[in-house]
Amino acid sequence: MDQQNRSCNFRIFLGRAGRDRGLGTEATRLIVGYGFEGLGLHRISLEVYSFNPRARRVYEKAGFQAEGILRETCATAISGSMRPSCRSWTASGLCTEVSRPRRLVRSR
Repeated sequence: MDQQNRSCNFRIFLGRAGRDRGLGTEATRLIVGYGFEGLGLHRISLEVYSFNPRARRVYEKAGFQAEGILRETCATAISGSMRPSCRSWTASGLCTEVSRPRRLVRSR
């Protein structure tokens, strides 16, 4: 977290058991909401590999907008050399653009 510029970088990982249940979307919205409302951040940024379109959809649903593409961002497991086809999508959300989390209703 960069306190002076009121910004941070965000990343989330869900294993196979956590997929297709809306957990990534919910976690992203809650964390982003806490960042903006609880911590007073102005900007939250992230990167997602181009071979992970599911994550990109989650981030877009939360209001993140694409800013660019970083080339050759991951190495192959075998040779360690950079793969030209491996790209990262960079995005950011500003406190005025990203969707707010829904308020949780607690049962009594």
